[in-house]
Amino acid sequence: MASPSEALWEINNEYRKRLSQLMGHMKLLEQLLQMHGGTDPGLRAAIRRIRATLEEIDVDHHEWRHTYFYRLPEGQHKRRMVSTPVAVRLALTTFDRMLQTHLEHFDAIAQTLDSLPRPDPSLTRVIKGNDLWELCMAGAESLVTYDRFMREQLSGIPHRL
Repeated sequence: MASPSEALWEINNEYRKRLSQLMGHMKLLEQLLQMHGGTDPGLRAAIRRIRATLEEIDVDHHEWRHTYFYRLPEGQHKRRMVSTPVAVRLALTTFDRMLQTHLEHFDAIAQTLDSLPRPDPSLTRVIKGNDLWELCMAGAESLVTYDRFMREQLSGIPHRL
């Protein structure tokens, strides 16, 4: 069983990883489609809107980290992850609230991607046989269901959210 601090660490790091991956994949997809000017302008516009939403979420997460996840210990000049039980609990609680708002956006992103016309697979195929379109779809889905990961990390911890 993980401690609340360890769970907080995992929850934040995994969220950061999944969000960064989707942002990177969407940026690459947008660049690929831009290079091939014949791509549907509506598709490119939708991807730009998705990227703007992801950037807003990223800013929100950044603000959460620097408000609740990191603290400047007394007499020190470098921020550290919170460690007191009260601070960890506050960080977990505020992360959960933030996540609930983000989940609505992730769901809208996944629905938008699902409704868009799929670009030509020959344009979206990247190294190692991966398809950038499929990576974006999977990345959005991994964030839509992120609360499950969070609950798994918190299972078995007394006084969880």
